Amino acid sequence: MKRDLNTHRARHTFADIMLNSGVPLEDVSKILGHKNIRTTQRYCRVRKERISQSMHMAKNKLFSEDGKLMLVG
Repeated sequence: MKRDLNTHRARHTFADIMLNSGVPLEDVSKILGHKNIRTTQRYCRVRKERISQSMHMAKNKLFSEDGKLMLVG
């Protein structure tokens, strides 16, 4: 589907790329000039790759290489 680029779509695209590449929501909110963080939350479509990366990081923090639960804290 071909869509024309306008400022609204460009802002959404920028926010989506930044949020899915690991830039914190709070930072993107400031960059976009939002006063309320909820406004920025609407901009992000969480992708499967991002969920996978987050789960992998959590797994590495919680479990040792042999699969045993580590102490967290």
